[in-house]
Amino acid sequence: MSQELSPRPDLFPLATFLATSARGGLEEGVFTATYRLADTIRRLLELFPDLLEDSFFREIDSLLKRDLNKAYLMSEEEYTAFLDELLRRFASEVRKRNGLEAL
Repeated sequence: MSQELSPRPDLFPLATFLATSARGGLEEGVFTATYRLADTIRRLLELFPDLLEDSFFREIDSLLKRDLNKAYLMSEEEYTAFLDELLRRFASEVRKRNGLEAL
């Protein structure tokens, strides 16, 4: 066990979550693994609240809080549509931030 304290102890739970998610994904299957990845975005926004000063991240935070669990529990089709929308928003923002026309 390490005796040194991390300069960012608030990141340890997230790192632990990612490690357990990586291993758990082997047995849990693709839908749970993708849920954990999307949930990590939400957790990052909680750990770094200054990101919410960015309107894009405020929108993503709202989307995740409002629809992630609901879509995951509704059906495979609903959840896939949710992930498609999440990806569409990120792709559009990437284009925008790189001076390209948004999707």
